[in-house]
Amino acid sequence: MNLENDDNSDNKFYYDTDEATEVVWKNIPQNLRDKFDYDDINFILELEFNYLDSIGIMVDEDEDYPICDYPVDINQDEMEKYIVTNAIKNDILLTYDELGDILDAENIYYKMHGALGEMDKYLN
Repeated sequence: MNLENDDNSDNKFYYDTDEATEVVWKNIPQNLRDKFDYDDINFILELEFNYLDSIGIMVDEDEDYPICDYPVDINQDEMEKYIVTNAIKNDILLTYDELGDILDAENIYYKMHGALGEMDKYLN
C-alpha cells in the first residue's frame, strides 16, 4: 500500500507502507530481524490497516489512505489480538511482545513525519 503525497501541501499525513516497513525493519531488535523477513514485517503492518478498516476507519480505494476524523481512539488490545491471530493464521508466529516491538518501531516512522501529536495520538 502506498499512501504517498509528493507535494504534501495539504498538511495531511500519507502512510507509505513500504517506507514504514523500511523504518520498522531498521529499528526492530536483531532477534526480530533474524526471526522475520522483510515481507513478514510488511504483512504485519498490512494487518494493522486491515484491522483499522474492519472497525470503520475507511480506506479510499483509489488513493489507499484512511478517511476519518482524527485523532482516533483505537482499542489497542483488540487490534493487537487481531494482528497476532491473523499473523499466526498466515504462518507468521508472532507474539504480543514482538508485535509491541514492531509497533514501537512503527511509531518512529510516524514521528519522522510529524504524524503523532501529544501523547502519541495519530493526527491528520
